[in-house]
Amino acid sequence: MLACPAWQTRVNAVAMANTLKPLVFAVTMFSRAINRLNPEILQRNSLAVPDRMSAFMRPIKDTRIEKVQLPECGAEWVIAPNAGNAGDPTILYFHGGAFITCGLGTHRRMISHISRGARARVLSVDYRMLPLHSIHDSVADGLDAYRLILASGINPATVVFAGDSAGGFLAAMTALRVKEEGMPLPAGQVLISALTDSDMAPKLRPRRAYPDAMFPAATVKFINDVFVTKNGTDLETGSPVESDLAGLGPFLQQVGSREMLRNDALRLAERLDEDGVVDWLQIWDRAPHVFQIGADVNPDARRAIAEIGVFTQSVVAAATASVSDANVG
Repeated sequence: MLACPAWQTRVNAVAMANTLKPLVFAVTMFSRAINRLNPEILQRNSLAVPDRMSAFMRPIKDTRIEKVQLPECGAEWVIAPNAGNAGDPTILYFHGGAFITCGLGTHRRMISHISRGARARVLSVDYRMLPLHSIHDSVADGLDAYRLILASGINPATVVFAGDSAGGFLAAMTALRVKEEGMPLPAGQVLISALTDSDMAPKLRPRRAYPDAMFPAATVKFINDVFVTKNGTDLETGSPVESDLAGLGPFLQQVGSREMLRNDALRLAERLDEDGVVDWLQIWDRAPHVFQIGADVNPDARRAIAEIGVFTQSVVAAATASVSDANVG
């Protein structure tokens, strides 16, 4: 565990627990009532946040944003001033939002910090979301984004998949789909406060021992029951911890010590070890869910993003060296 959290981390966690968490709980209770009255209302309406609602989330200064159209969704390249040079890594990024909300705009600022920290071009995917589409559709969009990267001539050994929260789930599942398709594997995966296990019990069990600063247990259960499983009618999603992870590149996991998803990270670490995959697990003391988004004001968030940069550079260097050795051999 990375100890001695900055005061900004502690204040952020307390503030979220006393403001955002009660609001999320209230919205959950309201949505639960709607679902009981008419389940179809929630299933036929998009909950995505339009980009115009997050226009204030501008990237860091001099970052280039280049829009891209994939077969079924949009995407954008986020390229910090020090990134995009020949040989630099490429990150394929999946934003979080519980599979139902957020988008390119909400995560643009954090992604630009990651681009700068890793000296990497980042392709951020505006994947299709629940409830109008399935998680399988989201993964298919990630696969299309990876195909675009490969078609542009980028060496797969320089590519890292990354995502936060639900996006971390999609990053891992897309890597597994790449393996299933027999495509060249990326160098590694970065999962930030990621959902990795479809089992709700490990998330709900420890809520009294270390209460999550952001998510009430009722909200996590509601999202799973109503949106992910579509009121129990779709139980075929699967998850990284239920999959054969052998052959994938190294993982970096970052999670807060009191997050509900901490046990997901621990369980994935066990599974990666069982399947012989390297895992860098970082548990940040008292950090709330996806605290990296506060990189402008929180030194812990900046340290975490610097760690993402170190990991990205390290696995890309190792993967490219391995490819070079194979070619020489």
